[in-house]
Amino acid sequence: MKTILTAAALGFAAPGLAIAQCYSVAEDGQEASIIDGYVLTEATALPGLMDAPPLEEGAVGIMCDRDTIVPDANDFEVLYHAPLYIRSASGDEVTVLALGYSDGNYVVQLPQGSINDDERAAIIAALEGFNEGEAALQAYRAEQEAAEGDG
Repeated sequence: MKTILTAAALGFAAPGLAIAQCYSVAEDGQEASIIDGYVLTEATALPGLMDAPPLEEGAVGIMCDRDTIVPDANDFEVLYHAPLYIRSASGDEVTVLALGYSDGNYVVQLPQGSINDDERAAIIAALEGFNEGEAALQAYRAEQEAAEGDG
């Protein structure tokens, strides 16, 4: 799959980031509500495709505060359900990385903040790793379907 890197102008306020806290993102691009107790990295670590995140009705994505802007190895799973916004703060600077999927490609935007060369390389490596994760997920699904057929 090809990855498309672009930039967009979305504004996300980030008062007092709570690491790993996730939010429903409303259609206007603003946070809709906190998703209490939900940790995306825990949901994506479970076997098989993760369940859809518990987003508010009408939400257009999920935003999660993290200590790094670099996507987690299993973040591709949430893209089956909704776009993902990863928000990270360093001092007063807030960076938001937006991940989506369109026409067979991962789409990456940096709507707020900036990244350095090391972060850029780590983001690209994470996205390339998504392909391995996708292949493992498909193999798991095929194995589960075969087991159901044998049962």
